[in-house]
Amino acid sequence: MALMVAVASPAMAGGGGGGSKSKVNIRVKNFTTDPVAVAVANKNPTQFRGLNPDQVTQFKVNKGAFVVNDQVESASFNTGSRKTVYIAISDFGIEDTTTRF
Repeated sequence: MALMVAVASPAMAGGGGGGSKSKVNIRVKNFTTDPVAVAVANKNPTQFRGLNPDQVTQFKVNKGAFVVNDQVESASFNTGSRKTVYIAISDFGIEDTTTRF
C-alpha cells in the first residue's frame, strides 16, 4: 500500500493545480503606419513598449481576463484555453485576431 501511494503521489502533484497558474503568450502587432506604445494588464500591468509599424512584441500573462492598452484606447479580452493570443493594433482599433490566421 505504501508503494501505491508513492507511485500515485507524483502523478497527482504534476496534474494538480499547475494548470490554473499557467502563462499565456500575448503577441501584439502594430498594423498602423505610426509608432504606438502598448501595454497589457492582467494581474499586474506591464510597462509600455514602443512598437514601430509592422513590429511585434510579446507579453506573458496568467490565464483569464486581460486588457490591452495602446495609450489611446483599451480593449478587454480573455485567454480562454489558448496558449498564444494574437492581438492586432490597426486604424480600426485593438482586436483579437487569433482565429483569423
